[in-house]
Amino acid sequence: MIKIKLAWLFVKEHWKVFAMAIWSIGIFIFARKNNQAAIETMEVRKKSYESQIQALQDARNVEIQKREELTLKYQETLVKIEEKYAIKEKELSRKEKKKVKEIIKKAESSPNEINNKLEELFGFAVTG
Repeated sequence: MIKIKLAWLFVKEHWKVFAMAIWSIGIFIFARKNNQAAIETMEVRKKSYESQIQALQDARNVEIQKREELTLKYQETLVKIEEKYAIKEKELSRKEKKKVKEIIKKAESSPNEINNKLEELFGFAVTG
């Protein structure tokens, strides 16, 4: 019984040490539970971020593929337009030559009349 009284006196004298020990054990247990929850939350967030990154990369790849397809289509269209332009230019040049020949045939005797008609047709003055 004396040992219990001595222990009680010691505890009364140094109660702060025992309170701190109990408090530390409680904090340790509580923090351990919260720590595990925090780890699980971080893992879920990590998976979510990874899925978002993957979705963004997939969208970017699709965008790059569409851009490449559009560039190819643009180049093909440009080639077709250039070919049509060359053909039309040749046709126009032939038509102009025919018109010039017709003008010259119709007005063989009058050079002034030829000059006037050429000026009307092409929009520039003939000097000579």
